[in-house]
Amino acid sequence: MTHKAVPPMPTRDGGEFGYSVMKVALGAIPMAGGAAQELLEKAVGDPLRRRQEAWTAELGMALNLLIEQVEGVTPESLAEDPIFVSAAARATQEAVLSHGERKREALRNTVLNIAAGVRLDEILSGAFMDYIARFSEGHLKLLALMRNPMADAAYAREASSVYMGSVHGVIVKSHPDLAAQPELLDRLNSDLEREGLISGGLKAMMTGNGVQSSRTTAIGNAFLDFITAPVELQTPTS
Repeated sequence: MTHKAVPPMPTRDGGEFGYSVMKVALGAIPMAGGAAQELLEKAVGDPLRRRQEAWTAELGMALNLLIEQVEGVTPESLAEDPIFVSAAARATQEAVLSHGERKREALRNTVLNIAAGVRLDEILSGAFMDYIARFSEGHLKLLALMRNPMADAAYAREASSVYMGSVHGVIVKSHPDLAAQPELLDRLNSDLEREGLISGGLKAMMTGNGVQSSRTTAIGNAFLDFITAPVELQTPTS
């Protein structure tokens, strides 16, 4: 089926408001104002524009693929969908503020799922968008890992030989980046547990089967589904 492509998305929006304020403020500084503005433009303004242009290009291409795959989704239907427009606007703002690929992917997938027709309770969808904004790359990685830990090759390799042990110990060995600093892994887990996305501590001793089990809650799984690419765009696995 042939559809019209999604029109080019705007490459400037309210996300640059803070930068504009800084630039105006620096311009008011006697003598040094012009030089400071030029420095800010090179150090902040240009990178922000490049980041936003890259994001809008990626999102536009993904939306065009979705339009080809999902019946009834057209540029016109998306433009008339206030939920989609709001989600795309917020995701664009957050994407400009983030350099992490995992977070940008989560934002992109959220917009794509909404474009594909996924609808959540307004409070829940707002909370999920807040999670993406607040969580670090480490939070998102740990949550995804804990949904199906044995699907992760590095984790499975360590966990398969555990008779008695802890999830914490397996993660430290399989994903040392999540425990690069003392208490970092505990902090990540505590944040996810406080939001009800994950259950149980990581340091409790348990059997090998316990170490291999999922630790995400129903709401945690729903959030992960929300930030995972729509099935129509997922690459089939052999």
